[in-house]
Amino acid sequence: MDAVNRARRATLDNVRFVKTDFRLALQVVPDESVREVYFLFPPPVLTHKRLSSDLMTEATLRQIHHVLAADGLFHFVTDQPEYFELKRVLIEESGLFTILSASQAIEGGLTWYQQFWERFEIESRRLECRKA
Repeated sequence: MDAVNRARRATLDNVRFVKTDFRLALQVVPDESVREVYFLFPPPVLTHKRLSSDLMTEATLRQIHHVLAADGLFHFVTDQPEYFELKRVLIEESGLFTILSASQAIEGGLTWYQQFWERFEIESRRLECRKA
């Protein structure tokens, strides 16, 4: 809710917040209509048994690619090192995006989730990618 409150205080009228399954929302967003997509801290799926519940799949990446405008940006953030590496490889091998930067750091809690885990000195891992 912090992002909603920030947008309201800044009187932004070009921001929409939707609470839904990310994959369902992507299906109704018009192609090439979004400048940036943020995928923040999805639940990591690291076991074969739970693969069907993974939110970050090649199909999801294709949908993100479709909704992004030319040269649009895709940001992926997680605090799980193994999951980050799996998804970095998936993104790179998809050919849909060019990785502009990868970083790992304590950032001062940009989200509530980050603030919580950074108290335990767990760093966020970030990718910034451009639509290919």
